[in-house]
Amino acid sequence: MRAMDKNPAQAQPQAHQLTELPFTREAPSTARSQLRRFAPTLSGTTLDDGLVMVSELVTNAIQHGLPEVTLQLWLRTDRITVAVLDRGDVPPSLICAVPPGDHPHGRGLLLVNALAARWGVRQTDREAGKTVWFDLDRVAGNLRPATRSGIR
Repeated sequence: MRAMDKNPAQAQPQAHQLTELPFTREAPSTARSQLRRFAPTLSGTTLDDGLVMVSELVTNAIQHGLPEVTLQLWLRTDRITVAVLDRGDVPPSLICAVPPGDHPHGRGLLLVNALAARWGVRQTDREAGKTVWFDLDRVAGNLRPATRSGIR
């Protein structure tokens, strides 16, 4: 897991959005819609990567966390940061072995690790909970992952 020295919210954003998500199976769809509306100029591949990763983080929050789930989006000159907060205090773990092909779970953070420029987990400032976040770097006017080297 790559760590970020700063809280994702500390760098000065050009735009910021906070959305409370329903604690239901519809939450990933809501999060994808919010990301599409927040950053409509993302390049096709970058948008696709961001949509996959936000779906994975929100799904994990719904399946393994506790209500309330919040989506935060920051757009900066050099990157977009997506963070998902929930009240569960058990941090997610990255399993480095790929699950068997017929196993329906266990690939979400592997995808995030492969697609994100940076990602991490931190305890929230709230009474209990955690934030799982990722960055996509901006390159030549578009936002896209910095590398695609697989598990880092």
